[in-house]
Amino acid sequence: MTKEAQIQKLIKRVNELEAEMAAMLEVETVFRMVPAYAFPMRPEVVEFALVMEGRLAEYDAERGHWRHAPTLYLLDQLANCWANLRHAQELDMDPTKEAADVANYAMMVASVMEDRKP
Repeated sequence: MTKEAQIQKLIKRVNELEAEMAAMLEVETVFRMVPAYAFPMRPEVVEFALVMEGRLAEYDAERGHWRHAPTLYLLDQLANCWANLRHAQELDMDPTKEAADVANYAMMVASVMEDRKP
């Protein structure tokens, strides 16, 4: 096995372990347990990405994968989440979770639009 293949295999395993840990522990705990070299990104980006993944996991069973959703539906959901984020404090909502929802729907729209390019 080439060195590059070994590195790819290790990266895949790190990602699998991260998913397992995120399922078992709080996001903050996972982030502090994983060594910094595993994430060549800013800690704030990694922490927020973990919140995004957690929010996606919460709804996986009831919503399924976004690739099958109409683009307009995803855009409507993005607008709704944006409205929730704008009013999160006055509605006593968690602004981090609401921001993660906005980011997730923006990612879904980008993913679907990229997949459906002519």
